Amino acid sequence: MPTFAVSGGRLVKAQEIRNGVLVNPELPKGFDGTSNSIRKREDLMTWWRQPYVIQTSNGFNVHCLDGGAWDRPTSYGRAASLDEAIELAWARMREHGSQVITQEDLWQFKVETAQVEPIEGEQEP
Repeated sequence: MPTFAVSGGRLVKAQEIRNGVLVNPELPKGFDGTSNSIRKREDLMTWWRQPYVIQTSNGFNVHCLDGGAWDRPTSYGRAASLDEAIELAWARMREHGSQVITQEDLWQFKVETAQVEPIEGEQEP
């Protein structure tokens, strides 16, 4: 599976990336059922506001870790085609702002929710 650079140059394996939206990415273990307050800092930096599409037998499910749900990525909906799924992802992203998380965003999230393990070598801004 190819590797793509996402937020801040972090690398993610996925089937493809289309208009900035990952298609069938390899998600971290337990990603769909982990409270945002206990996620690893590295996972937050990689996945926060990074939309992705998962293809199923019923269509294309669009998700994004954006705080819309406290214990899992937010479901943006389902589409019949991949092109429609990409359009849906961007429509929802426009409602919520940019897809790139900043250090300031992450530290604010950390303060508001819980202590998150720092990535080795990084310091608070």
